Amino acid sequence: MRVAYPVSFENGIYALPAELRIKHGLSLLRALISSSGEKPRNLREWIINTFGEEVAKDHLIPYNEKIRKRPLEQISADWAYIPGRLPLPSLEDIVKAIAGLPTVGYREQAVFHYPRKGGIVEQWKAAYRRAEELGVKFLQMEVREVKKVGSEFLINGVVKADKVISTLPLREAPAIFGLSEESFSATERLDYNSVVVVGVGLNGPAPKQHWIYVPDRRVPFHRYAWISNYGEDLPPNKSALIAEITVPPSERVDVDALKHETVRWLMELGIVREKDIAVVAAWFHKYGYPIYTLTHSKDVQTIEGKLREAEVITFGRWGNWQYWNTDKIFEMAQKSLPWS
Repeated sequence: MRVAYPVSFENGIYALPAELRIKHGLSLLRALISSSGEKPRNLREWIINTFGEEVAKDHLIPYNEKIRKRPLEQISADWAYIPGRLPLPSLEDIVKAIAGLPTVGYREQAVFHYPRKGGIVEQWKAAYRRAEELGVKFLQMEVREVKKVGSEFLINGVVKADKVISTLPLREAPAIFGLSEESFSATERLDYNSVVVVGVGLNGPAPKQHWIYVPDRRVPFHRYAWISNYGEDLPPNKSALIAEITVPPSERVDVDALKHETVRWLMELGIVREKDIAVVAAWFHKYGYPIYTLTHSKDVQTIEGKLREAEVITFGRWGNWQYWNTDKIFEMAQKSLPWS
């Protein structure tokens, strides 16, 4: 199924009242004109330099502080330079937005394909089935220890392997693979947020929206998405949305409390009505978003280097500790893994 939506802030400016279009448009133009090309020291500097003071203050700083749960001076701007990760405003798009004309911006993210039935997990299932057809055996075993014995690897003391490609979280790799103390020190600095996802099933159709960002700090979720608009699983008179809440590893997680608070705010904001709610569920994921600390690049390189010395290939969002989505994972799999 083909889906389209305005991917970045400047592509949504056209829908604002004229006064705000001018305010935020001028903010983007001033930033574009005064750009020195100098690399920022942290994410806060990058936001201000790229989008201007007004856009930064009104939207991007509160939103990023909310999703990351840390001062932006402590976050590296490196993730913003990942190819395809974040589109930057063009002069043409800014002028169109100020005039109230819709813009597409970064088309590679604005238009994408999504499974017609079954949700995004169907992508994983298809890859799983294809792997089985190729003779891959899935042991469904928790990996606790991997040792190099001669020319082979011994996994959990029972499974032998000629080659290891690990998608295990990089933070857990030194203990599992028996790496050096230097690697353990680097993993202690790797940071992340967990994520709680709250799902709400509704009696009634969804609005013509896909996902919406919520910078308001009073509201627990930073984003909600009308997931029923992505495919064709539900009949026209039914809908579903999900809302995301990030949680730092230092904080205690009360999933039930977050679920109730999310529903309360969805009703408070007029997004859902209590009488339409059919079902509510919530899920906790320990590893949600990697945090780009100021030492992120160096620490990741240290651990990846030690794994290479151990002849282990580490790969994936958590295997490389990078903010990659599934499209990037598939691209990197084709480019950098042994079969490519």
